Amino acid sequence: IPTESTVLLVELNKCLPRRGKALPAQALWQLCEVNDERWRPALEVAFARKFAVLVDSCDYDEAERIYHALREEARGESLVNPSQVPTAKRLRGSLAEKLETDHPVARAVVDHLFGDVLCVERLQDLRTSPTGRAIMPDGFIAQRPFVQRPRQYDNRPCIGKRGLEKQRAWLAEQI
Repeated sequence: IPTESTVLLVELNKCLPRRGKALPAQALWQLCEVNDERWRPALEVAFARKFAVLVDSCDYDEAERIYHALREEARGESLVNPSQVPTAKRLRGSLAEKLETDHPVARAVVDHLFGDVLCVERLQDLRTSPTGRAIMPDGFIAQRPFVQRPRQYDNRPCIGKRGLEKQRAWLAEQI
């Protein structure tokens, strides 16, 4: 598990009741998998909410209480209210198509965040996106009227199991 932005995740998994094998709280990065590695840099950069924590709707009230009590320890982290995720369309060619997930709430969140962010190859295509939102493989993104690079990809993947495997390999190589 990445060590950054996981205070809430760890605390919820300690405090919430476990039902079956699955942990009661999971982060979006655990529930999603990149299905096109060429777009991993864009996803790792643009998916700022990848550390957001999901819980079952029956655990949400308690999870919110725990999160509120953490105050400074979990500052900047996010908890998803599963009953308030809006329905969004996933457009063909969108960044949302580059993430797989079997979890219905995670799918809805990904579609909400990236369903209208079109994947483009050329800089000039950022300006002509019919949705006003487009991204290039390196993470350079247009959200009219702005273009921005949220941060440069640091080659430390963390989305999905394959991302963690790549990070482990990179760390082993560094050692």
